[in-house]
Amino acid sequence: KGSGAAAFPAPSSRRWRWRCVVSFRGSLTLNNWYADFYAFQRPWPPADSDRGNATWCQGCLAHSGFAAAYEELRGPVHAALLDLSCDRVAVTGHSLGAAVATLAAFDLRAARGLRVERVWTAEGPGAGAGTSGASRWHEEVLEFPRI
Repeated sequence: KGSGAAAFPAPSSRRWRWRCVVSFRGSLTLNNWYADFYAFQRPWPPADSDRGNATWCQGCLAHSGFAAAYEELRGPVHAALLDLSCDRVAVTGHSLGAAVATLAAFDLRAARGLRVERVWTAEGPGAGAGTSGASRWHEEVLEFPRI
């Protein structure tokens, strides 16, 4: 169903400064590849969501396939982080997962108020572009290197 994207929230070891890690898998299935190529931009966060009037990203646009993949995973990821009592999180992803991780990091920080300690992306495309607040994604909000 949908994009077939996958997320793996887990508690981190005590050695790490953050409490949880969320990893997003890269493209593996035909539905994942469809999400990769469903490339027209759409408003994000979605206007028909609980974040439709969000002031933290007015006029932002995101790649449709990546945004749809994140929206499919958003509820389960938020629920898992709540169940794990996470107050800090690291986010990572490869390929499709890197794009989804970018959206997740932005959303977890802005909409949920979690402290996103680290974001690691590998071989990922850009997840968003567009008007007004969207240019802040990597500059002000995420501040992470692409690997």
